[in-house]
Amino acid sequence: MGVVSTIDSKRNLVIHSVAGELTLSDIKVAAVKLYDNPDFRADMGILVDLRDGTAKDLSNDDIQEFIMMTRAMDEKRGTGRTAFLAERDVDYGISRIFKSLLDDTSRRIGVFRDHQQAIDWLQGKD
Repeated sequence: MGVVSTIDSKRNLVIHSVAGELTLSDIKVAAVKLYDNPDFRADMGILVDLRDGTAKDLSNDDIQEFIMMTRAMDEKRGTGRTAFLAERDVDYGISRIFKSLLDDTSRRIGVFRDHQQAIDWLQGKD
C-alpha cells in the first residue's frame, strides 16, 4: 500500500504512516520525497508509524540496503530523533534491528509500542 508522509511544522514533526506491507521501494520513495521537501528541517522529529502496516516482509537484503541508503543520506537526515512505533512483536523486532544497525549515526533512534511515549520522546521529554 505504501507510506504517506506528513510534515507538521508547528510540532517540528514528520509522520510516516505505513499502510499494508512495507517494501524497500516504499522506503526509498518516502525518503527521497521527504529530503527534497522544502518544509523538511534536519532537526525535525520523525515518527515511523507501523500500526496500520508491517515491515515483516522485508528481507535481510532489503534491510541491509535500507541501512546503506540511510547512512548515505546521514547529512540530510540531520541530528534530530526518529521513533519507530510498532505494536506487533514482529514489527517491534525489525525496528529494533534498524535501531541497532543505525545507532552510530547522527540521528537518535527510539523504538516504542505506545504512541504518546513515542511523541513525548521525539519532543525531548525523555
